[in-house]
Amino acid sequence: MAGAVKEIPQYLEKYYWWAYGRPWAAKLFDHQFMVNAILLGNYNRLRDEAVKELGEDFSGRTLQVGCCYGNLTPYLARRAARSGGTVDVIDVLPIQLKTLQKKIRTVESVKTFLMDAAALDMRITPTTAWLYFSCCTRNRNRTASAHCTRRSAY
Repeated sequence: MAGAVKEIPQYLEKYYWWAYGRPWAAKLFDHQFMVNAILLGNYNRLRDEAVKELGEDFSGRTLQVGCCYGNLTPYLARRAARSGGTVDVIDVLPIQLKTLQKKIRTVESVKTFLMDAAALDMRITPTTAWLYFSCCTRNRNRTASAHCTRRSAY
C-alpha cells in the first residue's frame, strides 16, 4: 500500500461510515453472498457488464478507483495477469485497502494505493483503462445498476 491521505473526506465519514469506514463493516459486508444479496442476486451480472465495457485487452494498466466489496478486483487481476497487465487500486479508506489485500495477497499484478480520487497522483500512460464500479439498489423498483467504466489514459 502506497500513497498519502491527509484526512478522510467528510461525506464518507458522515454518510457511509457504517458501510465502509469501520473494520466490523468490512467483515460483515465483504462476502460474495452478502454483496450479491444486497444487489438482489445481480452482482456477477453487474460486474461482468462493467468489465465488458473495458474490452478484452487487459495488457496495459487498469486503474480501479475505490475498493468494492465482492470479487471484482480478483476478477480484474486474473484477466490482467492473463494479458500481462496490471491493476492499480486506489482508495481513501485504509480499512478498505487492508480488506482488499487479504483477497489479493498472492497476486503480484495488483498494487494498492492510499489515495483520494479527488487528488489523483498517478503517472499517466496512454494504454490504461480506468474503472469506477458503483452498485446501488433502488428499493422502489427493485433494480440494481453498475456505473461507470471508461477506457482512458491516466
